[in-house]
Amino acid sequence: TTTSATTTSTGSSSACMLNVPTSYDGSTFDANAVEPLAVRSQLGAVNNLMKTAEADLGVIVTFDQLMTSYEAGAPSLRDVTSPYYDLVLLDVFAAFEAAGGNSFTAVDPPVGSGGKYGAYIFSERGVDLRQAFEKGEFQAALFNYAQGLVQDKVTDQASLDALLAAYGAHPSFPGDSETTDPAVVPNPDRIGAQYAERRSPKEPSDSSLPLDPAAPGPYFRIKQHFIVAQAAIAEGSACDAERDAAVEQIMREWEAVIAATVIYYLNDARTKLTKDNPTEADLAGGLHGFGEGIAFLHGFRGLSPNLRTLSDSQIEEMLEALGTPVAEPASAHLLLIDPLTHTASFQGVIDALASTFGFSAAEVEQFKTNF
Repeated sequence: TTTSATTTSTGSSSACMLNVPTSYDGSTFDANAVEPLAVRSQLGAVNNLMKTAEADLGVIVTFDQLMTSYEAGAPSLRDVTSPYYDLVLLDVFAAFEAAGGNSFTAVDPPVGSGGKYGAYIFSERGVDLRQAFEKGEFQAALFNYAQGLVQDKVTDQASLDALLAAYGAHPSFPGDSETTDPAVVPNPDRIGAQYAERRSPKEPSDSSLPLDPAAPGPYFRIKQHFIVAQAAIAEGSACDAERDAAVEQIMREWEAVIAATVIYYLNDARTKLTKDNPTEADLAGGLHGFGEGIAFLHGFRGLSPNLRTLSDSQIEEMLEALGTPVAEPASAHLLLIDPLTHTASFQGVIDALASTFGFSAAEVEQFKTNF
């Protein structure tokens, strides 16, 4: 499809004529995405190390082991993590070592140093420590890395490929983060792309296609922005405004996807925690989901305000409402002690996210489902 643009973002005349293909050309991706893919791999290495302690209480993963993995590589995962969240992670790693080998029991006031409950390791105050690392780093490291690319200007194919990798997608855009057979899906979606595809209804017979092409979900909109940006780069300086507009939309939709995912996890946690006669798996799963939601949100704090909708003050207000304030001890353990009382704040945070990002009531309901 050939499209033309007659004005730039400043209102001046533009001679841009874009020939926009239907797919992203990935011929240069492997060469251009080496650095962000290595950072993603290192995030996975730290996460897998923490998983070993969750799988076997006989395994104690130490602070030093976690730091060695966190600081491996050039750049390391630590190098691309925001200075604010780096300090958060030092506490998380210390708490993870202290909780290792123990069992968690929710009492108030908290006692001990946390431990395993269900399938997960929590701090004594009910914070899912592995999720505080992993889901927080999706923003504090990868979104932060992407912001650096955008600040320096995504002007060529190399920087666009790097942005695509930081987002967590592959040029093939499979729309699938769950299939584990590499023969079926060799490049599953990860990081932001993983949650964009979960928020997007897909064609049942082909996950790479939207269920409704006339109303595609965020995964498919972001895919289109990448294709447009690539076409604009190929056209040269006449299409700089179109290129920059597409990149801006990638960043804004990526953040909105994470906000939508916080809504998903708050709803999921509330559902599990307030069930009649919940099992330990229900309660642990609910506290785990809550941990994912707050980590997704917390990871944005301290990042550049450039192309970011949520302000630090909004994040602080939401975390405080959820019982996980940034300047005081968390009280997530109370979700197990009195779930009806302590999940009551969830709806206010859901409403605040919907208002901030302009989500409709129908979209909010849709966000409560994983597709």
